[in-house]
Amino acid sequence: MSTISNLFSNFDDLTKKKSIIDNPTDCESKNIIKTEYSPSLNQGKTFSNLQNKTTMSLERNAERLSSKEGFQGLSGSGNSLTKQTKKVIGENDYTSQQQTLANLKAEYNKTLSEYQTLANQLESIATGYVNRTNSSNPYFGKVIQFQGGNMSYVTGSGVAKWIPTQAIYNQNAGKNGFPAKGAVTTVNLPWSTSYQTPGATIPTKPFPLVSGSPVNAGQSVGNEGVNIFVNQMISNPTSSYVGCYADNSNNPLMTLIDTSLNYQQCQQSAINNGYKFYALQNVNVSSSLGTCYGSNDQTRIKSLGISNAVTGQTNLWNSGTSGQTGNSASFQNGSLSVLNANGASVYSTPNKTKAPSNYIGCYKDTSNRAMTAYNRGKQMYNNASCQQAAETIGASYYALQNSKNGQNAQCFTSSNLSQSKKYGIANNCTQIKDGSWSGGGWSNALYQTDMPTNSYFFIMQDDGNMCIYLGTSPTDNQGFVWQSSTNGKQQQANPNMVASKNKFGQNWMPDSSVLYPGEFISSTNGSTALVMQSDGNLVLYTYTTGINCPKMRDGNTGGGLLANAIYSLGAAGKQSLMSMLGFVDGDSLLHTYPTTATQYSNQYTQFAGNSAGNDIQSASFGSATVDKCMNYCNSNGQCAGFVYDNTNNVCYPKTNGMYPKGNIKVDAINTTYVREKVPNKPPIGATNKTNNTDSLYYSNYLNGGPVTNNSDFGLSSLTSTQKQQLAQLQTKLNMLSRQITAFTTKFENGSNSAQNQAKKNVTGIQEYLTGIHGTNDNIKGFDTTFEKVLENSDINVLKENYNYLFWSILAAGSVIVSMNVMKPAQQ
Repeated sequence: MSTISNLFSNFDDLTKKKSIIDNPTDCESKNIIKTEYSPSLNQGKTFSNLQNKTTMSLERNAERLSSKEGFQGLSGSGNSLTKQTKKVIGENDYTSQQQTLANLKAEYNKTLSEYQTLANQLESIATGYVNRTNSSNPYFGKVIQFQGGNMSYVTGSGVAKWIPTQAIYNQNAGKNGFPAKGAVTTVNLPWSTSYQTPGATIPTKPFPLVSGSPVNAGQSVGNEGVNIFVNQMISNPTSSYVGCYADNSNNPLMTLIDTSLNYQQCQQSAINNGYKFYALQNVNVSSSLGTCYGSNDQTRIKSLGISNAVTGQTNLWNSGTSGQTGNSASFQNGSLSVLNANGASVYSTPNKTKAPSNYIGCYKDTSNRAMTAYNRGKQMYNNASCQQAAETIGASYYALQNSKNGQNAQCFTSSNLSQSKKYGIANNCTQIKDGSWSGGGWSNALYQTDMPTNSYFFIMQDDGNMCIYLGTSPTDNQGFVWQSSTNGKQQQANPNMVASKNKFGQNWMPDSSVLYPGEFISSTNGSTALVMQSDGNLVLYTYTTGINCPKMRDGNTGGGLLANAIYSLGAAGKQSLMSMLGFVDGDSLLHTYPTTATQYSNQYTQFAGNSAGNDIQSASFGSATVDKCMNYCNSNGQCAGFVYDNTNNVCYPKTNGMYPKGNIKVDAINTTYVREKVPNKPPIGATNKTNNTDSLYYSNYLNGGPVTNNSDFGLSSLTSTQKQQLAQLQTKLNMLSRQITAFTTKFENGSNSAQNQAKKNVTGIQEYLTGIHGTNDNIKGFDTTFEKVLENSDINVLKENYNYLFWSILAAGSVIVSMNVMKPAQQ
C-alpha cells in the first residue's frame, strides 16, 4: 500500500507545474518572433499536431500496460479482492465510496475537457497575434479607409485605431508619426461600428487586424512594441521667420542667451534652454555673428512693433550757416536764431508780433472761480480801472469778464498765474478798438499788472511743419508767429529720432532754450528732426527707412541695433522629459519606466558645446580620444557622460548633474556626450530594443500608465484572462486528485491480497511511465526551431500548459488504475 501512496504523492508533485502558468518565463519581443524565427499560421497547426501525436502515444501505452501479464484489475477481474475489501469497509460504505469515486472521476474528466477548450482558445489567440504582427503586414504604420469613408490608423502591432473625425485626421496628418495628408490605403471592407470598440477583429486580408482605442487630436504614434528614450529636446528642428521687431535697451524684451553666436548656434541654444522663439540682434553681417536671445512670450517680444532703420535722409529746411564751427541755436523772444562762437546772431527767424503788452490771453472760468472777484464781482470796470484795483491790492494779474466792449465788466484779480489758467484757453474774448481784450461770459481776458512780457514756444508738429507760437506751451497757444512751411513733406519715422529721445523729451521747447552741436528737437514719431550740426548749419531733416534686419552672409536674417530678427521653432522643448524612458504598447499608449527600472547603456548623444561643472572628482585626463572617454565612462557607474575638449584633447567625465539637468553653453571647441538609458529588465511581452526620440514626440503619446512589476504586454497581455482561467481549472484538478487519493487510501486497508496485487500493478505502471517519459522526450525534441520560438515569446505559456496537461492525464490514469484494482468483479 505504501507504493500506491507514493504514486499519488508523485501526482501531487506533478501538480506543482502549475507555477509555469502563474509565472511564465519572460518572452522576447514580437520583433524577435517575427524576424528571427518567422512563425506563421502553421505554428498553430503544429501545436494541434503535437498534441494529437502525444495523445495517441498515451493511448498505445495504456493498451500495452493492460495486456501485461500479472497486471490485474483493468479488465474487471479481482472478485476475491472485492469480497475482502467489502468485509473490511462494509457493504454500504463500499457502495457509497464507489459512487463517490465515480462522481469524482466524471468531474475530473469534465474539468479536463474545459481545460482543453481553453487551451484551444489560447492557441487561436496566439496564432492571430503572430499573424497580425507579421513583418509583412501591408497595413503597418498606414491610415486605412473603409467603404463609406471611415478611417483608422494601423499601429506596428496590427492594431487599427479609429479616427473619429476628419478634423482630427487633418490635425494629425504628417505629425507625430502619422502619415502625410492624403497617404491613405483603401481596404475593400464595409465599415462596422464594432470597429470603434477595442478588441474587435477586423477581417482584412492577408492578415486580420484588431481594433484599438480611438485616435486623439495631436497624439503621437509609432514605435509600438519597443522602448523609447528621450535624448533630444527637439530633433530635426525647423524654424520659421516671424519678423523684425524693436527692442528696448534698458528693459530687453527677450532673455539674453549668449553673445557672438551664429544662427545655428543661437537656434540650438534656444532649443537647449527650452525657448520657442529666438533672435539674433546687433549682428555683424560679414561674420554672421550676433547676440542671441530667447523667449516664450510672443506678445511681449512684438510689443514695440516693427523695427526700422534709416536708409536715407532729406534736407527740408536749413539756416545756411554751414562752415561756421562752434555755432549754436537759440530760441528767445519768439525768434529762432543761430549764434556764432562769439554769441552774435548769424541767422534769425522773423518775429512780427507787436511790442510786448501786458495782455496774456483768454482763459475759461467757472462758478468755482479761477481768480478772486473784485468788489464782489460788480460790473463796473474797464481795463484801466481793473488794473488800478489790482495794483491797489498788490495782485500780479487781473482780468475782465462778461463784457463785449470792455466797459462795465467784472474785475478779477490773482497773483497765481497757473491758478488763473487752470481751466484752459477760452475762445470768446473780444478785441476792442484800442487793441485791448475783454472777456465774455465765463471767460477772463487775462493781463499782467506790472512789467508786461510775452511768452513763446517752438514746436515740431507731426504734420511736418515747425512753428513758433505765442504762449507758454501747446496748451497755452495764443497765436501764430512763424512757420517753416514744410508741412506735408515729412517721409518716414526714424525710430532713433523720436521726440522721447531728443534733448527736451518732447516735440516742443519753451522760450530761452538752446541747441548745441549734436543736439536736436524732433516730431513725436521722429519723421522730422531739427539738428544743430557740428558744421554750424541748423537743418530740418526727414527720413526714409527700411526693415532693421539685414540678410547676413550665411543667408539668414539678423537684427540690427536694438532689433530682434525673431524665429519660431513652433514649440518649446520640454527639458523635464529629457532622459525619460518608456515602452509603447501595441495600442500606441506610452508606459513610463520608473528611474529605478533604468540603467545606463553604452550609447551616447552628442551636443555641441560645454556642460560645465559636475565633474567626477580627479577623473579628467589628457591625451584623450572620444573612444577612451567612452570606455572610461562605460566602466564607471557614476558616469552620466563627459565633455570632450576637441582642441586640447581633454576628457571631463561628469556626474548625473550634467546636461540635461544642468545647462549647456554652445561653442565650437567642446562637445558634450550624454549617456543614454535602457530598461534594467523589460516586463513580460516588452523588449530590450530602445529607439531614441525627442521631448515633444514623447510628450504627445497618450499615457498608458507606468511600467510596474506586474506589467505584461503583447501576447501575454492578450491571454491573461485565459491564463487565469487555466490556473483556476488547475486548482480544481488538484482538489479532485486529492479527494480521489483520500478515498483510495481507505481502499488500501481492504486486504493484503489487494496490496500484493498493487505491487504487481506498480511494475506495469513503471513500464507505462517509461513510455510516457519517452513520449515527453519526443515532444521536447520535436522541432528545435519551434522550441526557440517557445522560449522567446508568450507562446511558451501555451506549450507549458500542454506539457502539464499530459502529465495531469498520466496522474489521472494512475488514479484510475488504482480504482480498477479495487473494483468488484461483475456478478
